[in-house]
Amino acid sequence: MTRLLLLAALFVPGPAGAESLSGKRKELVEIQKQVESKKREIDEFRRQEYDLHRDLSKLKDRTEESRRRMSEIESRIRDSETKKGALRARLGALQLAEGRWRGVLEEELRGYQRYPAADLAIYGRAGLWEESFRRAAILEKVQYLEGVQGTRKTTEAAEVEARRVAAALQAKGQGARAEHKTRESLYQR
Repeated sequence: MTRLLLLAALFVPGPAGAESLSGKRKELVEIQKQVESKKREIDEFRRQEYDLHRDLSKLKDRTEESRRRMSEIESRIRDSETKKGALRARLGALQLAEGRWRGVLEEELRGYQRYPAADLAIYGRAGLWEESFRRAAILEKVQYLEGVQGTRKTTEAAEVEARRVAAALQAKGQGARAEHKTRESLYQR
């Protein structure tokens, strides 16, 4: 089209045609500058569009990652709560067993104290065997009770640790939820 304008300007007769041709050339140069300017603007918009798509993709990936982490933390919290419940139940059973065996042991010790060693000499050898079995039974119950107490203490320590881990996971979960909300709002923007 610009060539047509140039050709038309060439066929215009006289000095008015030369002025017209010069004006048309200036106009043509101005139009070419505008076209180049628009091309640069279009290139800039395309670059910005590409950058926005890249940033959006990164944001999507981060949002998915935070969603996955949040899900993982919530799963660990549920596991921790289950473990805490099991430890509480075990601790209750151990405390019950400890109380029961403590009562049995105290009852046997009271029974043992009712039969002084001096009185056993009257009974002869059978009394000595009975005395020996009674002592062995009491010692066995004392050892069992000590084992129950040790297990109870270990279980209490495990329960305290489970509570600590659950609290840490809760805090981590809250942080992950906050991060997820932030990324979600950035993604929405």
